[in-house]
Amino acid sequence: MRTAPNSMDALAPLGPGAHIRVVAPSGCVDSDRLDRGISLLKERFGFSVSLDLPKETDRYLAGSDEDRLAALQRAFEDRTVDGIWCGRGGYGAIRIATAVGAMSPRPVPLIGFSDLTVLHAVLAREGIRSWHGPVVSQLADLDTHSLEQCANMLQGSGSPDLLPSAKAKVLRPGFAEGPLRGGNLTMLASLAGTPWTPDLRGAIVFLEDVGESVYRLDRCLQQLRHACGLDDAAAVVLGAFTEVPREESDWLDSLWLELARTIQCPVVEGLPVGHRAPNWMLPLGAHAILETEPPALRVATPWVKIE
Repeated sequence: MRTAPNSMDALAPLGPGAHIRVVAPSGCVDSDRLDRGISLLKERFGFSVSLDLPKETDRYLAGSDEDRLAALQRAFEDRTVDGIWCGRGGYGAIRIATAVGAMSPRPVPLIGFSDLTVLHAVLAREGIRSWHGPVVSQLADLDTHSLEQCANMLQGSGSPDLLPSAKAKVLRPGFAEGPLRGGNLTMLASLAGTPWTPDLRGAIVFLEDVGESVYRLDRCLQQLRHACGLDDAAAVVLGAFTEVPREESDWLDSLWLELARTIQCPVVEGLPVGHRAPNWMLPLGAHAILETEPPALRVATPWVKIE
């Protein structure tokens, strides 16, 4: 581990002209969607972009473990690279997690979500901040507001409210503050019992997922409660849970109400993160404050070192 567990490096602002390396540490990437996303990185964000993708896919993976790991290592070692943006989630990050931690990566911000929740956990254990945000192949599907919010957060031009009151639903009121942690619910649960088991105690925990039946989401929540300290979280903020079977929509509402009755902290729905638009950029590890009257989630600037 490169730093003490309670110390995290600053995130460097990524303004126009920053060099972004696009990699694929998880699943196969659709080339058309990737190309549209890269165009946005260049034209809307003003970034300089380079790609380092495996030449051949491996089943459901973007490439072999060796190729995907090597691309990540090159990105972390290349001193001209200002940020690493993942092309897609899917599956595969857990297969290279141990090796990523062993490479002692330099503090370059990594951006992604879904399966990349694994890499965020690995980097956090190494004392490195990262961004929970859209993958490159999702960018062209996002709304204008999401793209603007992503650019503003990366460039360090402010820390707006991350929980628009008009769309927020308070399930359990209260006030909370703590480090911002979380990500994909299924991936967080799968990390329980590994060296990167999430420690959710005292944190403002955000969650999102896609394509899961409600009983699976329930099972993952129980895993987080029993193994990761969710019952002792400072707050829980729910993002989008998309593609749940239509006949189970009432069950999903019931699950969140049950969670709010069970844990002794504020619970709020409506965080604009997930596998469909909107999907905002969140600085993992940043100090956050949640209020519920009215609902608001704000983060301290992630561009300074936390001790």
